[in-house]
Amino acid sequence: MSRTVVLVSSTLVCASVACTVNGRAIGPRFGAATAATPSAVAPAAAAAPAASSRASDDDDDNKMLVVPNLLGMSLADANQAVRAAGFAGDPAQGAVSPSLGAHLDDKDCLPGIVCGQDPPAGRKSGRRTGPAIEIGDADQAMVVVPNLVGMTEDDADLAVLRAGFKQGPGSNTFPRLCAPGRVCAQRPAAGERVKRYTIISLDLGAP
Repeated sequence: MSRTVVLVSSTLVCASVACTVNGRAIGPRFGAATAATPSAVAPAAAAAPAASSRASDDDDDNKMLVVPNLLGMSLADANQAVRAAGFAGDPAQGAVSPSLGAHLDDKDCLPGIVCGQDPPAGRKSGRRTGPAIEIGDADQAMVVVPNLVGMTEDDADLAVLRAGFKQGPGSNTFPRLCAPGRVCAQRPAAGERVKRYTIISLDLGAP
């Protein structure tokens, strides 16, 4: 059995305990509407893609990538190589402990060149973390000592400064073996590789 009640602009129809107004279910006898409204569902549906996107970003940040070999590269080339390998940023710069990573020999560690890296090439590191590198310092660069024997004291002093070394005090160790005022011996010896700004000592002939 059903009843029809005419309201001002709506038609209420009840069958048993269920009622409708203009075809819309409102639940038991004038209760609240049971039909879900689109606006109540939309925000939850919109939130799902955003949560999925955040989870994908987190996975990318935690991804482990293979570290390329950076030793011997300039800083610009090392930055480019790290980016090409998929890492999120440029490598961190600092001192790499001798017990960690990989290093160039001192003679090959030149200013502006990558002398050490951690982890070594072939190991893995987090995409966002990336490798750390050590750049050669101008003060620690290894330089070949020029041959100063036979030069006058003034010419030898100039050659020492141009090569990046410091002048040491001259001495007359072999006064009888050298021409007066000429270099007859030097320390370190010609051809040795020593750190820049090392003091070069000269033995001069007696005037």
